[in-house]
Amino acid sequence: MRSSVSAFLVMLGLLIYLTIGAFIFMALEQPHETHIRLNTKDFLLNFLDNNTCVTESELRTVIDELILAYDQGVTPLKNVTSPSNWDFPNAFFFVTTVVTTIGYGNLSPNTFWGQIFLLFYATVGIPITFIALASVTRFLKVSYRLYQRRSECYFSCIKHDGVRKFIQFAIFASVVYAVLIVGPSAVFAYLEDWSMHIAHYYTFVTLSTIGFGDYVASYSEKIHGYWRIVYKIVLAIYFVIGISLINIVFGFAQSIQEREGKKLAKRAKVHQENLMKLHDRNSNVGLSIFQSKRNSSVNTGEDEKRVVSTYL
Repeated sequence: MRSSVSAFLVMLGLLIYLTIGAFIFMALEQPHETHIRLNTKDFLLNFLDNNTCVTESELRTVIDELILAYDQGVTPLKNVTSPSNWDFPNAFFFVTTVVTTIGYGNLSPNTFWGQIFLLFYATVGIPITFIALASVTRFLKVSYRLYQRRSECYFSCIKHDGVRKFIQFAIFASVVYAVLIVGPSAVFAYLEDWSMHIAHYYTFVTLSTIGFGDYVASYSEKIHGYWRIVYKIVLAIYFVIGISLINIVFGFAQSIQEREGKKLAKRAKVHQENLMKLHDRNSNVGLSIFQSKRNSSVNTGEDEKRVVSTYL
């Protein structure tokens, strides 16, 4: 019964959190979407006014073809001699996003047999990747514990164990953030011609396996030939190590929440036990008062009988 109530409260909290997030994103993104819709409509109307030889139906046909090509992973602005989306570097990058469950969505198989093969490939590849990620995570956890032991002497002045561990983790997380997020963001900003804000956004979305696909660091025009393959392989290694480190950070946050939850549950249990003890004590006091009153009334009755019998 207690576990079902706990599960219900957790799901209710998640539902509330999702609802709040939905309203916030509605407020932030919907006005921008409306602005884009109006600008696009004005652009199309101006295009038709300036090109009277093109009808609206013909323009819609062209737009539909361009959208279809883009959905198939083909950028209409590129010519036929541009590198294929399914050459080895891109295909290697694609399977990496599949088995790590990043799944950008910018590139996907469009043929029947490609989609069928993906089902079997992902079914085998995702568990293998999770095993590899778990191995890397275990190694990184051992490294983190070694860091904790070696840094104890620097934090010995902090007597509270929880505060000391939190400070140690905060320093570790800051270093991981700098190496894993800030550093690669600077590299992506240079290679992909992104702003630092976009590059930072991309690294977090990728390593947390959200993987929207609105930005993908694999189409840099500054890298050609053999270096494209090297770039994709380095990205794959970066994904594996980065996701493992992010799992450690998220796991630590989860352990803190679970520990605090257990503390709250323990406090609630102690409080409930104290209330039960107080209730039992009050019940015993009330029972003893009732018994004493009953005994006194019985004794009073017997005394009255004695007085009456004596008088008679």
